Amino acid sequence: MRIITLITLCCLITSGLKAQIQCDNDSVGLVPLVDLKAGFYLGEYQGGLYPSGKNFPPAGHVKKGLKIAKTIKPLDTLGNVNYETGKIVLAGFGGSTTGEPWNHLIEITNFDATVNPCLKLLNATNSGEGMESMNVDHPDYWDYIEDTRIRPKGLTPAQVQIAWLFNGSRADTIFDMPAYRDSIERKVQLALAAMLIEYPNLKLVYVGSPYYAGYADPTYEMYTSIHEPGSYRCGFGFKAAVEKQIMGDPMYKYTAPGKVVPFMLWGPYLWTDGDQPRTYDSLFWDCEDDFRVDGGGFHLNGEGKDKLALIIDNFCKSDTLAEIWYNDGPKWASCGDGRLADGSIISPTIIDNDEYQLYPTINNGIFTLELPSSNSLIQITITDNLGRIIYTQNVMETEIQNMQLTNIPSGLYFCNIYYDNMHLVKEFIVNK
Repeated sequence: MRIITLITLCCLITSGLKAQIQCDNDSVGLVPLVDLKAGFYLGEYQGGLYPSGKNFPPAGHVKKGLKIAKTIKPLDTLGNVNYETGKIVLAGFGGSTTGEPWNHLIEITNFDATVNPCLKLLNATNSGEGMESMNVDHPDYWDYIEDTRIRPKGLTPAQVQIAWLFNGSRADTIFDMPAYRDSIERKVQLALAAMLIEYPNLKLVYVGSPYYAGYADPTYEMYTSIHEPGSYRCGFGFKAAVEKQIMGDPMYKYTAPGKVVPFMLWGPYLWTDGDQPRTYDSLFWDCEDDFRVDGGGFHLNGEGKDKLALIIDNFCKSDTLAEIWYNDGPKWASCGDGRLADGSIISPTIIDNDEYQLYPTINNGIFTLELPSSNSLIQITITDNLGRIIYTQNVMETEIQNMQLTNIPSGLYFCNIYYDNMHLVKEFIVNK
């Protein structure tokens, strides 16, 4: 069956060849983009993750992204909003060097009560394939992901709303600039366009660049396409793609009509000069501590996978856009009646009694709530008789709440109060 369906990082696919790491090459003397900032590589290519050498996106781009992030809601298998059975799917795309740390991230979030219970992390990787296969001319690539990654988890392509892109090119083995940068940028654009076709509800994609490849073994099968300065220069290809979207290039249009790719931002930038801690955040990659002995100098060991998974986890918990849908909160309380990150259900107590008052119960959209006393955040959610959410608000230590919903039509409504694993419900009628 064909698929019709983040960050994310530029990394290379591997074939599992048992090559040894080369720990003596622990520095190549290059400056990470986040440390280079407004400076220039080779006197021509400016650093920073965003335009003008900045490591943070322009305010206007963030504002547009926030508007998109706030539309992310749990979707059922048909792509419809559903807070009972729906999921917010965050998928990791790439090869084994994507899937391995991503699996560690899944394990971490399965037992993290601070993660949104509606969120489902999906390993959507395709080992052995580079980014040159992530386009509309390679339908088998997407079929493989649907058949072996998505459907077995009880999910559908229509539920994928956020992606982490972690893949590079197996076809590019000559790293001359600017040709290599431009080739990577073009592959990013083609991959994003194909992803939007395959996953029609895909809204946000986080991208990045590969971690240090100086430890790569020259006898390793993929050495010609991963060794330095290839991994380092790959970052300039992703930077060019991000900048083109910010500057309004029509090939990166993310709004309707004429939308061709999802909205794009940098995820964690992972390249640093081997075991040399970078100024930006002290990140470094140690050959013996972080890489597998038989991984060709590019596959992480267990500790390295945990390290990368935690970097992504911390990024998602603090990123301005990601924290909206990644972190738990009262607004997700109705998701599967308290679904945990591992998919299990903890049903809250549903009560219709005198724990709180709503009056008058027949009104014109103006009414008063006397909320229960609680030290925790209280979520107020108003639904119509079809279960559609028409209003939601979070309040703290406010026992009297005056509601003015004068724009809703006449009909039967339900006022849901969520707090302390409790779910209280009151019916009321709007009669205008």
